[in-house]
Formats: sequence, C-alpha cells, structure tokens
Amino acid sequence: HCVIDLQNNKWFASVEAAGPAMRIEGFHIANISTHPQFTVPALFCFGSSPTIANCKFTGAGPRSSGMQLDENSRPLITHCTFIGLNRAINCDASRPIVSNCLISGGTTGVLVSGGNGATDCFGASSPRIFNTTITRAATGVSANAGAVPILENSIVWGNTSSQITVDGSSTALVAYSDVQGGWARTGNINANPLFVNAVGGDYRLSAG
Repeated sequence: HCVIDLQNNKWFASVEAAGPAMRIEGFHIANISTHPQFTVPALFCFGSSPTIANCKFTGAGPRSSGMQLDENSRPLITHCTFIGLNRAINCDASRPIVSNCLISGGTTGVLVSGGNGATDCFGASSPRIFNTTITRAATGVSANAGAVPILENSIVWGNTSSQITVDGSSTALVAYSDVQGGWARTGNINANPLFVNAVGGDYRLSAG
C-alpha cells in the first residue's frame, strides 16, 4: 500500500460525477480526520460510481469516517479494510456494492440512511454487502429513514452494542449470513465464526 497520512486534516479525495472507469486502488489512508465538531470522511463520493479496491482506512479518533456516499453514488468497494473508524461507510441515498471487505472497531460499521422514495428522487438507500465481515464496532449495521441494506454471505459478529439495527421505516434484507443473536431470513445462522485471533486482528476463520 501507498500510505497517505492525513494527520487529522480533511479528506483524501472528493469524487463527483465519476463513473466506474475511475479506480482508487492500493492506498492506506491513515490518521483520518478528527474534527472537533463534525465527522469528516477520508473519501467523499457525490453522485459517483468509482471502483475502490485493495485500500485500507484507519481512524485516529471518535469522529473519523472512511467513506461518505451521497446522491445516488454506486461505487464498487472491494477487498478494503476499515479499522477503528467512527463510521466506516456512511451511505446516504446511495447504492454501493461492498464485497470482500473487513470492517473492525469504531462506532458504526455501515450507517445507511435516507432515500425513501417519498422525499428523495433516488429511491431507497440500499447498499449490497456480501462476503464481508463486520466486527468489534459498537453497532455493525444501522439503517434508518427508509433505508434497505442488503447483506449476503457475510459475518456480523462481536459488535459490542448491537449487530444490526433498523428503525420503523427501514428493512434489512439479510440472507445466508452469520449474525450474532440470529436474523430471521433464508439461510442465516447464529454460530461463533471462530476467528483465528480477533483481539490480534486476525479474522480468518478457524477450522471447526
């Protein structure tokens, strides 16, 4: 990885109206901003659909954020790692694909909000998350204001407060996933994934 140390400054990149041909790949963005009043993302996407691959985002404090996705952004986020961020991915009225990622620590793994079709012309905020592990945050996935996150073949386990939360206007579609405490839908299980060494940051699965 090429390491970019933000040293608590603002974002690494702001992407507007970019298509999938744009790639952000192979960066380690470290010491993501701790603003005294606002959560400032390292990467901001506004109406954009770039490919973000093989990147690592590490936080430096309670207001750090990996990505902010707004206004019908639809990036492909793949093989990325998010460690110790207040919000790893903040998805507002957007529909990213998040695949083969690790989200560990912090306050909220994936915050999904807005875009309920009545007040937002882009429709429901609905990230598709698959083959991804979300662990050791306070809340794994939080959905509100008409959001519809989709999780498949993923692990949501060991988050300290709650695994998945939804408000009365939102729905989490979770299938074929391992969710601590269970989640009533097709193919879900509630079984310790037996991480090799969660405390040491090794989230590979042990045999068993």
